[in-house]
Amino acid sequence: MKSRCRSRIRERDRLLTDERGQSFVVMFLILLPLLLLVLGIAHDLGNAAAGTAIAQDAADLGAQEAAKLVDVGYLEHHQVVAVRPEALAVAQMVADDLTGGAFRVDRVYVARRNLVVVEGRVSIRTPFLDAFLGIPRITRPVMGVAEAAHGVEGRGE
Repeated sequence: MKSRCRSRIRERDRLLTDERGQSFVVMFLILLPLLLLVLGIAHDLGNAAAGTAIAQDAADLGAQEAAKLVDVGYLEHHQVVAVRPEALAVAQMVADDLTGGAFRVDRVYVARRNLVVVEGRVSIRTPFLDAFLGIPRITRPVMGVAEAAHGVEGRGE
């Protein structure tokens, strides 16, 4: 009788242990993809934030370089600060050096009499978001501003 009870207890313990192991495997198989998704999203969003910060630096530096290209003849004749046409190309070269081509300069213009503005957008690859959600890139607008090198007072100094 005692041996029969012991064998039943052992059998019951074995079944309980097996069920617990199975539930652990099921939970692991459910949670692993979710964990990978969360880690992938965190990785891609972190890269996007870092890429945007680098692009912001590139836009600011591009604006500083473009601000050195004031069209002095236009300033003397019209008393208005304007940048030369090659300012866009110079700003783009600076952006390419800093971002490896991820930041695209759209426009360079003068605002408020003497502020040179560089506007563009940065596009950052998102491999995990692409794999899980089909989002291959995150694109963010970026703007840099610098004071013109000449003509702060509109007099061409």
